[in-house]
Amino acid sequence: MRGCRRLPCCALTVLLLVAGGCVSTATYEKKATEADTLGKELSLLRLEREEFVRGKSALELRQEMLAAQLLLLTEQGKKCAADLKSVELLLAAKEGDLSSSIDTLRRQLSELTGTNLSLSHEIDSILKNRSDGVRKTSSVYEELLGLMKDEIARGEATVSELKGTLTVTLFEPLLFEPGSSALKQSA
Repeated sequence: MRGCRRLPCCALTVLLLVAGGCVSTATYEKKATEADTLGKELSLLRLEREEFVRGKSALELRQEMLAAQLLLLTEQGKKCAADLKSVELLLAAKEGDLSSSIDTLRRQLSELTGTNLSLSHEIDSILKNRSDGVRKTSSVYEELLGLMKDEIARGEATVSELKGTLTVTLFEPLLFEPGSSALKQSA
């Protein structure tokens, strides 16, 4: 049916050409040149259109890839934000634990410092008492040496001091008569 509609149009065109007469050669060549130029331009435009369509397809593909990357990066960003929040909570908890530990250690240090001071005073007191004891032992030693100088000179007794301990050794002739087990009056 379509062919039937075009038929009267084609017939009308043929009728006009026949009625109008022949076209001059110059006009024909001019129109033929224009038709060639327009054909070439049409070919170039078709090539540009094809190139444009390929470029558009490439850009659409690139856009899809970038959209996928954006979605992936958005998800990773959300995960990183959640991880950061988790780490911040963990650090806050650890900070609390560490603060508590530091407070406990400071109290223990204070207690140990007090204990150390107390022990230092005790040591000083013990050393003073020991020094006093050594002085007393030395004075007793000197006193015994003075009292027993005759017996020591005769070899009947010895007095020694070692680490604050006095040892008095009395030999047999000073305490007993030879051959007797009874103590001498002087002993």
